[in-house]
Amino acid sequence: MKRSKIIWYFLGSVALAVIYYILLANIAYFGDEARLLKENRSRAKALDTIEARFSTLSDELKALQSRDAGIYRSIFGADPAKDLYKEEMGQDIDLKTALAMARSVEVSIDTIKGNLKYLGSSSENIPSIIPVQGCKKESIGASIGRKINPLTKVVEWHSGVDIEAETGTPVIAPAEGVVTSVIRGDRSDGDIVELDHLNGYTTRYCHLDSIAVKRGDTLSRAQRFACVGMTGKTIAPHLHYEVLFDGKRVNPVCWFFASLKPKEYTWALHKAENSGQSLD
Repeated sequence: MKRSKIIWYFLGSVALAVIYYILLANIAYFGDEARLLKENRSRAKALDTIEARFSTLSDELKALQSRDAGIYRSIFGADPAKDLYKEEMGQDIDLKTALAMARSVEVSIDTIKGNLKYLGSSSENIPSIIPVQGCKKESIGASIGRKINPLTKVVEWHSGVDIEAETGTPVIAPAEGVVTSVIRGDRSDGDIVELDHLNGYTTRYCHLDSIAVKRGDTLSRAQRFACVGMTGKTIAPHLHYEVLFDGKRVNPVCWFFASLKPKEYTWALHKAENSGQSLD
């Protein structure tokens, strides 16, 4: 009897040890599993962050490409080299492709060189900033094209871009230039200033409230020379701004690249081109 108790005690101890071992093994297993699960979640979160950043960079690159293409066409009169942004640039390419890419760049450079005479003595002569001090992209309204006249309600040709601003907001020169005309009291465009940038570009400013320059004055880039107003025929205070190249009116928004980031430039260009009604 005594021996039987000893045997049962021994068997019970062995069974209890087995149970303890199983429990401890499971606890350790679940601990490792929890640690691995936590690590996986952390890695997945990091991957999501990287993917989001990559998507943002991709969008910024596309916006930058769009702005660069606009700059090439507007200022240099040339299409950008088509292969400069292609993925092949980071891959192995054959000799034929490389020669084609080099030729594309060469053509663009030759065209740019041919047009350099229009750029003036420096970049300061290119009207490349928004001529209203403190202007945000949201203030850029209808640009050049057929727009609804707010007074006649008839679709008419709009010769510039409307930049909304309060009366008295400073108007600044978008580039170095000489004042060629100061007109006061025009029935349609109100008080007007015209600048010649001495490189084929001229700019025109309408509906001004006050003018602080006279014909013959030389202005530096970003110099204040007038204020936004509501003179002439208009429904709200704003600056009507025109850019002409060799006497031909062009879309002024294409020359705002120095004031706007790539995404802002693309957004403003799209908004201005698709705004159906002008302010004058």
